[in-house]
Amino acid sequence: MADKAIAEIYEEQHDMESNALNGATQIHQSIEQACENKYVQGRKEHGPAWVGKRGALEAYDEIIDALVYIGLERQALFHGFDPDEDQMSKAMKARADVIDKLIDDLRGSLLGLKMFIEMTETNNWKGSSRERRASLA
Repeated sequence: MADKAIAEIYEEQHDMESNALNGATQIHQSIEQACENKYVQGRKEHGPAWVGKRGALEAYDEIIDALVYIGLERQALFHGFDPDEDQMSKAMKARADVIDKLIDDLRGSLLGLKMFIEMTETNNWKGSSRERRASLA
């Protein structure tokens, strides 16, 4: 019952956001441009010095967030749908396949980051904390 309520709320929020976006989002930018804009926005909000955990640790947290968000998308897609009773349309199957691929890719990225973090923690970072912050900026 709680999952149903979450899916309904998420679906309503998604509809409202889709209507509000009106084509002016980072989704329509190149990946490089979206990254540059995100970096500039972060510098405006937080100043020139790095604020937060190591970049790899922040990325790990962000990928976990992405897995949750994509899981909510999947839950909303199948809201009110019974795979045992209902025939899946080609469009719905295509969306489900994309979501499942995204989840697999995110899990792979999470595993890679976890390995990288463990490797760098065992070797310890060289240089001062100021040099590390500068290399992340």
